[in-house]
Amino acid sequence: MNEPNRPVFLCIEGLDGSGKTVQCGLLADALRQAGKRVFLIDFPQYESPLGREIGRFLSGRDETANADSVDAKSMCLWYAADRWNALKNVDFSQYDYVVFNRYTLSSAVYQTARRYGGVNEDFIQWVFSLEHGVFGLPEPDAYLFLNTEIAGCAENLTHKGERTYVDGLDLYERSQSLLVCCREIYLHCAEVYENVHLVPCTGPDGLLPVDVIHRRVMETLAAAGVCL
Repeated sequence: MNEPNRPVFLCIEGLDGSGKTVQCGLLADALRQAGKRVFLIDFPQYESPLGREIGRFLSGRDETANADSVDAKSMCLWYAADRWNALKNVDFSQYDYVVFNRYTLSSAVYQTARRYGGVNEDFIQWVFSLEHGVFGLPEPDAYLFLNTEIAGCAENLTHKGERTYVDGLDLYERSQSLLVCCREIYLHCAEVYENVHLVPCTGPDGLLPVDVIHRRVMETLAAAGVCL
């Protein structure tokens, strides 16, 4: 499947509050315990110059330029540039696995939702072409969408710790209608793209325990043939 010296690229995706950061950490730990060399990175990179601008947009502090008012294609460019800047000097040949906490699919989903209020395949393809074609960013072997209910994510958002770019929730996290639309687009992508996989994360009592979700992540990757 992979070119010589090319690692397996994996990405955990999900709605705001779905537990992506926790699951990325557990996935990276499991791979390292298996003796694999792992590079783990979160996007956006809020401490970088480009990431700080994205954080400023998301915070909503600047009424003249924020994540609600900046057009969708411009936001995609900011996210793509942030990823390119963070990865441009990484020697991927030194790793067996690369794990992304959010990646290109996030821009495709969230900005499509903002611009069209639903699925628009042309715009989704434009985002992929921008990041993988124009910027030359690696395409993941597997995206894992943590399939959660909006209510469970909203509850998790209230427990988020302090973040450098915003006090409380950012503009996207505050919009329940946006999250509903994003979930619809993620589900569409799982039907259309072979490298997008669903990980069921809810049961009768809401969000499943973290360890159960982690087990489902590993099982999904194994079934896709891209992990242990």
